[in-house]
Amino acid sequence: MSNNRDVNLNEYYSGNHGPIRKRKANKKSRFKKWWRHRTKGQKGAFIGIVSLFCAVIIGVVGIGSYLFIKINQVERDDDFNNMDQWELGFQSVIDANIYNIALFGVDSRKVGNFDGNSDSIMILSINRTENTIRLVSVMRDSLVPYEKGGKTGYTKITETHGYGGPALAVKTLNTVFGLDIAEYATVNFYGMSDIIDAVGGIDCDLTYDEVRAENPYGINAMIGEQCGYLNLDPSDYYVMKTGVQHLNGLQAVAYGRIRHGKNFSGANDDFGRTERQRYIMQQLLSKALSMDIASYPKFIDKMVPYVKTSLNNKELLSLAYFLIGKPQMTTSRIPMDEYIINADYRGTGSSTVYYNYEYAGKALRAFLYDGISQEDYMAQNGVDLTKWYGAGDKYTSTPSNGTSSGISSGTTSSQTTSSSQKPESTPQTPGTDTSEKPTSSTSQKPESGTSEKPTSSSSQKPDDKPTQEQ
Repeated sequence: MSNNRDVNLNEYYSGNHGPIRKRKANKKSRFKKWWRHRTKGQKGAFIGIVSLFCAVIIGVVGIGSYLFIKINQVERDDDFNNMDQWELGFQSVIDANIYNIALFGVDSRKVGNFDGNSDSIMILSINRTENTIRLVSVMRDSLVPYEKGGKTGYTKITETHGYGGPALAVKTLNTVFGLDIAEYATVNFYGMSDIIDAVGGIDCDLTYDEVRAENPYGINAMIGEQCGYLNLDPSDYYVMKTGVQHLNGLQAVAYGRIRHGKNFSGANDDFGRTERQRYIMQQLLSKALSMDIASYPKFIDKMVPYVKTSLNNKELLSLAYFLIGKPQMTTSRIPMDEYIINADYRGTGSSTVYYNYEYAGKALRAFLYDGISQEDYMAQNGVDLTKWYGAGDKYTSTPSNGTSSGISSGTTSSQTTSSSQKPESTPQTPGTDTSEKPTSSTSQKPESGTSEKPTSSSSQKPDDKPTQEQ
């Protein structure tokens, strides 16, 4: 005898199926019985917990929906996304677990304008397996070859963004240093002011050189320049104290734009500027990661108008999820002082930082992909000071670290690492350069700064001498 029986599905859908109705009735009966035996206080607590849980769920869903809507408003670069790896300067991915993003800061005064030279160049390297971030700043005055329209030219790396936008800038980073960067994000530098304000400002250690009124490229000069564009009274923003100060967005951007003056580690010119910008980015990321979830809408709202990127919504949300996990961050700089051939090299007409880029690429790849610091790489492999630029012999000068051109070992395991030759084509002088010319060819090795609790900066006129913090 068969145990199978025909079931009328309409009874299930209409709610007339007997066993199902009975089970539902039993559940309701048990809940009513349980509820009758609760005290007034227990009932109130239960209602409160359920209400809070519902409010949290609604809040999270609401914030999540808002963030998705705002992220969808970020300007995307479809032309860049349609480029293949070869067009971006690499043939294959080096390590699938490591995700590199080029970060550019353009010095534009207009919202939505991302053209021009990149005043700041960084590489954000994400290792999901190790839960780490490696942030590398590339000196904007680095002398590099670049290829455009089948021709090779030589210029400061900052100018490649102006010559060909993020596509040429990313391609140059990949071809010069042997990387596999496939994504980028560009920030309008003046928009950084609102973004930094959204996280509550940052703490910076200011030196007398950076604050003194006589410095035409110091923080207060940069504050005056920015306030002029924004129609603000600069006296409300001047910084008159040295030492660790809490800076708002406008002051922090001015700090990152200081062109000359020794910083907290003694670095000057472009050396000091790249270190300041790397420090600002490090502090911004740290504060953004420590915000509570309710603060993210304001942060995203301030960021959206000033960012253009190749990352899609899924990639941006994945990146945000990774950053919430508070990965460990380490920083570095290209080039390091030890392998700079000339810090004020004028082979192309304007002042550039001249170093063997092939050697720099090896040290950089060791840092990004293997977690080996540049200091350890130099100790293990020696330092390559071999010249590569076609006019190098004509413009010979003493390298910034006082060594002669060639291989400087300094270690028992030193070995020649350079295989580069002089370019076959005649060097081409780039377009007119309007950047300031560094006056010093030496620099001290930057170290990461540490912040203490700041004292509030005053807004006096910069005619007075800055107060020295003890």
